[in-house]
Amino acid sequence: MDRPLKIAKVIPYPLPVLRFGGPVVQAQVVCRELAARGHEVRVITTDIDLPAEYPRDQWIENDGYQVCYTSTAAHHRMPPYYTPGIRRPLREILSDTDVVQTNIGLTLTNDMVRKLTRQAGVPYVYNAEGALCPTRLQIKSLEKMLFRYFFENRIVREAAVCQAVSQYERETLLQWGVHPERIAVIPNGFSLPSHEFAMTSPVPG
Repeated sequence: MDRPLKIAKVIPYPLPVLRFGGPVVQAQVVCRELAARGHEVRVITTDIDLPAEYPRDQWIENDGYQVCYTSTAAHHRMPPYYTPGIRRPLREILSDTDVVQTNIGLTLTNDMVRKLTRQAGVPYVYNAEGALCPTRLQIKSLEKMLFRYFFENRIVREAAVCQAVSQYERETLLQWGVHPERIAVIPNGFSLPSHEFAMTSPVPG
């Protein structure tokens, strides 16, 4: 495709809340860089632990892309993250979206994305962000096994592409039955320090 893409990213964790770790940091880096390359990026997320000064349920500008922090009830703020507030803004933009990117495996948010994108005829990319690591799957293993049976297998199967952040994760997806041609290995990105920072920072040792 020789034109900028219209990309929607759906993630249950709000980007400013760094206690959720790597996935929110990665989301910020990727969205900022995609926007810098001319793509139209819109992020739909929740207000879990979001500071009160951030507006809810409306689009705001952030680092070249747009974000909508949806209001989330207290009983939706825990795994497996059923986040119905995301439904309305996602449905509103799907007719003007080329592709939807999911983040975080084993969430009901992704199952909602699967259903809405199928209805709209829009492809989605699945990215588990490490949630399929066999070691992590041993934590609450029974719950995760049931979730995989009832939800995750279908989410993975219907994705246009599954992103693996490592060869190890690719092997896991292959074991899940994903065809090799539907797996793209794209390692996590990172931001280099600015030139000024690099020139003035002390050198260790």
